[in-house]
Amino acid sequence: MPAKLTMNILTISTLYPNAQQPQHGIFVETRMRKLKQAYPQLQITVIAPCPRRYLTTKTTADTEAQIRHGIRVLHPSYLAVPGLGMYVNPYTLYYCLKQQLTRLLAQGERFDLIDAHYIYPDAVAAQWLAGKFKLPLVATARGSDIHLLPEYSVPRWQIKRTLAKVDAAIGVCQDLVNRMQRLQPALTHNIAIRNGVDLELFYPQDKRDTLRQELGYSGYALLSVGRLVQLKGQHKIIDIVAQLNDVTLTIIGDGEEKAALQRRVARLGISERVRFIAPQPQHKLREHYNAADCLVLASSREGWANVLLEAMACGCPVVTTPAGGTPEVIAHPHAGIVSKDFSVDALLNALLTLKQNMPAREDVSAYARTLSWDQSIILLKQTFDKVLQQRGNSAAAQGEQHVR
Repeated sequence: MPAKLTMNILTISTLYPNAQQPQHGIFVETRMRKLKQAYPQLQITVIAPCPRRYLTTKTTADTEAQIRHGIRVLHPSYLAVPGLGMYVNPYTLYYCLKQQLTRLLAQGERFDLIDAHYIYPDAVAAQWLAGKFKLPLVATARGSDIHLLPEYSVPRWQIKRTLAKVDAAIGVCQDLVNRMQRLQPALTHNIAIRNGVDLELFYPQDKRDTLRQELGYSGYALLSVGRLVQLKGQHKIIDIVAQLNDVTLTIIGDGEEKAALQRRVARLGISERVRFIAPQPQHKLREHYNAADCLVLASSREGWANVLLEAMACGCPVVTTPAGGTPEVIAHPHAGIVSKDFSVDALLNALLTLKQNMPAREDVSAYARTLSWDQSIILLKQTFDKVLQQRGNSAAAQGEQHVR
């Protein structure tokens, strides 16, 4: 059966930008945007549910469909019960998705394939949806959905069942593909399709000295970008700065650890060399990547860290831990250095090594350009085509057996 020239894709993800969180899950939107750019004939509808705490509560995202980058986006709300979300969310999410898809089908919409992002609860609910409406399902693992959630018995059981039933499973790095295969040996169709870097957004800028002055960068300037949570390891970066008198640190992000990190900075007496900045839109992040001398990522868990690609595309080398797919990203000396382990000492040694042997910023950005979205989008489209072809062949075979 030949691949379809047109394809109606239903993308499902709770990780997607909305009115309240314009940067939320932007990496999912970027993949869909790049897919639409490369294959404008594709029809893509995104259902990106937003959580609500109570049955009677409506979210600000409960609005009419939006068109973003040529893609229709719907934001229905689903009930996320405080304290029980890990166990209840797949069911409330499925109910929300079923209602929304039923309305779309009643309006004459037709879909060829479901494309779900994040395995739990999104792909779990999407697999029930795919079963009810007899649609093929491609599910993408992105990090903690495979690194962390299988440590809990109920999510582990649901994830294993889902992986056994998907038509194809995508990991954003080979490490995630390997973990999914170990978790569910019955998984037969899997592939690593990495995130790319958006070279239209992230690139070297001119007049870097002026930019540093405008943004307040001085000395050997370290940058940390990400949620302020324990697993991101910003406390380790702060401890490193305390040992290096000529180093400054800018931390961009927000989260539950912010107050504790600020107290740590004060206790170590380095408040004049460490500053905290609220989360920034991507075009502003580009300026910070260009101004910084080195991005440091100290995570204990990662899938495919987009901040590494973004920084390198701007010419900023990185120092990072060997978490998840990170060694797959930092695969060239121009990119930066992966520490030997997750300790402060290992990160410090990696930073000192880089600091003494800084790669040229143009070499860093040249390496990052080899990690654009182009090849990833081709692989993604090929995966969708293959799934539809296999489903078509299977249906044809079943029809022949029925005739006989």
